[in-house]
Amino acid sequence: MDKITVAIVIFLLLLNYTRGNAKSENENSLISEEEVQAFEDMFGQGPQEEDVYRNDRLLLTATGSLKPVYLAPSVASVITAEDIEKLGATTLDEVLETVPGLHVTPSYVHLDPIYSIRGIHTSLNPQVLVLMNGIPFTKPYNGSRPSGFRLPVSMISRIEVVRGPGSALYGADAFAGTINIITKDRFEVEGMYTGVRISSFDGLDVWGQHGGRYKGWDVGIGIEYWRGGSDDKRIIDADLQTKLDQIFGTNASLAPGPLHTDFENYNLMANFNRKNWTIRLWGWFLNDYEGGTGSAGALGPETRVNNDQILGDITWSDDELTNNLGLTLQLSYLYRKDDVLYQLLPPGSTVAIGADGNLFTSLTAGVTTFTDGMLGEPILIDQQLTFDAITKYDGWNRQNWRIGIGGKIQDETTEEYKNFGPGVLDNDELTVSTDGKLIGPTVNDKDIFMPDQNRTVLYASLQDEWSFAKDWELTAGVRYDHYSDFGNTVNPRIALVWETRYDLTSKLMYGHAFRPPSFAESYLENNPIFLGNPDLDPETIDTYELAFDYSPIHSLRTIVSLFAYDIDGLIDYVADPAPATTETAQNAINQKGQGVEIELEWELTPSFKINTNLAYQRSKDKDTDALVADAPGIQFYLNGNWNFMPDWYLNAQYYWIGDRQRAENDDREEINNYSLVNMMIQRKKITKHINLAVGVRNLLNENIREPTPSDIPYDIPMESRSLYAELIYHF
Repeated sequence: MDKITVAIVIFLLLLNYTRGNAKSENENSLISEEEVQAFEDMFGQGPQEEDVYRNDRLLLTATGSLKPVYLAPSVASVITAEDIEKLGATTLDEVLETVPGLHVTPSYVHLDPIYSIRGIHTSLNPQVLVLMNGIPFTKPYNGSRPSGFRLPVSMISRIEVVRGPGSALYGADAFAGTINIITKDRFEVEGMYTGVRISSFDGLDVWGQHGGRYKGWDVGIGIEYWRGGSDDKRIIDADLQTKLDQIFGTNASLAPGPLHTDFENYNLMANFNRKNWTIRLWGWFLNDYEGGTGSAGALGPETRVNNDQILGDITWSDDELTNNLGLTLQLSYLYRKDDVLYQLLPPGSTVAIGADGNLFTSLTAGVTTFTDGMLGEPILIDQQLTFDAITKYDGWNRQNWRIGIGGKIQDETTEEYKNFGPGVLDNDELTVSTDGKLIGPTVNDKDIFMPDQNRTVLYASLQDEWSFAKDWELTAGVRYDHYSDFGNTVNPRIALVWETRYDLTSKLMYGHAFRPPSFAESYLENNPIFLGNPDLDPETIDTYELAFDYSPIHSLRTIVSLFAYDIDGLIDYVADPAPATTETAQNAINQKGQGVEIELEWELTPSFKINTNLAYQRSKDKDTDALVADAPGIQFYLNGNWNFMPDWYLNAQYYWIGDRQRAENDDREEINNYSLVNMMIQRKKITKHINLAVGVRNLLNENIREPTPSDIPYDIPMESRSLYAELIYHF
């Protein structure tokens, strides 16, 4: 409660100061002579009318209704398609790295992105909810995104990032933050666009978009083909097999060796709108991604990740169903097939086998050699059907009510092929493993890595946005969720937003959020390393935030956000008692954190603008007082965009990532800080129809390494200097 008290005291002191300087309610929105003089001294002129009345981007994700960012009851960022174009960003992850307090780092599993927010950093990153047009596409197996997830940006209209809890509105997984990807409609495309981009490491990206009106329907559609290769300079010096070689006297490790990251991706997005109806479709297909280091932390060039995902929704909405009453009905369906062939260990690897067929690294058990490597192919098929009904009412005493009810059915079926483990190896028939072939499918509950799972979720939510006095708005909400597998959870939020002055908004916020155990954390079995635990409780977090949004003139904006949070029951895998070498999921970690984020946007001249932010966080284990491993303690970002000639633009970005800690039991060298510089030059409207851009990433060719958990013997090398050229043609 001490953090809450301090925040309230600061808020009340600011209130008292402002009231003391205001002569009347009307004069509170005017500019004093002293302020005019201060502006003239700083900027050479007094504030103009457009400087007093603020314009800002609209944010949907914070409340479910469009609201200017500076008035929204959250700490949020909105990145538009125009911003993305100026940055020269080509992927979702490149855009997200510009957000204060958010760092994108690869996981050792497939190099999948971890969205580390405010020191909440775990190896699979299920604590961040990612939405496509407001709809989750979470993978229930591990609570994260699809295997090998990467997303191009050509059909993205804007990306909204809310830092802090969102379970009162969205339910599960809106824990550390919520990322909402909103796609383009007909009006943002209008006509036809084609584009092509070539880049280092055999990169090729080709896309086409079309927007028009057909038989009363507004249609916006885009299709994209994207492929990438491997950077041979991303060398792994030692891997898990290096350790096994030391134990068993073998020489099977492929390290030192390069990461294998070749992939091929197809992305389809379509929007259809007519009167009250909206139909959207997203298809995402990943083919033959080589998966980096797979999932065991050993180089295995035969690893292949294949993923097919289709998300569709039908929405009917009428904001004026009756006087002051609106209604939205939405039905969505998600299908995903996740098929991964893992080369967990390379050819010639030797491991020990226990009497039950599981793997040990102890010479006291039986020993076998995999002549073609240890291979496993788990197949997951997810289907999710979701229904939402949202009612909005704004006819009562300056209040906007939002009532939501709905539910979803999650169904996950499993299939598995492998040449190790229960049902394949035992001490009487160890030779089964040496033929290098996958044996299966092992589709019975006794031997498979996880039986088929099904989960039903029902929810009800209530939210009120109440303008109870001039310049004051109170937002309060609560959501109740019932899960068929673990029970009930209730998550409230409350936020007070005060337009303190014409140029300053102050916010005081509290939110409670949760993350349910994933299917793997609850039900994983017959795994040589990790085991599930059906008795897990949800992870929970309480977050307190105080934010100030100050815009003294139209061309300058600063935001300061302070936060503190308290987490109970983070799920981690804990070593089982000897002689077992497995780890079982437990609610093992209680964590607390606090920090500050500072942002500045400044249009120095009509042709030159800078954006910069600085984030600091300190997060600790509440039981051991150890700092959270791998998460950046300090992040700095600087971006300059210069329109130096008509239709010519130069954009430069600088990132500094530092103050990352090793885990207490990790005796590797300290994690190095690093700087990253990107640049792009763009020429627009060549012959009125062509845009051309050329860019370089990691301009200074820094040797950048991202950390891994303590049981992985290497840090992940990032790409060296790379170049790209892009051409877009508008018909």
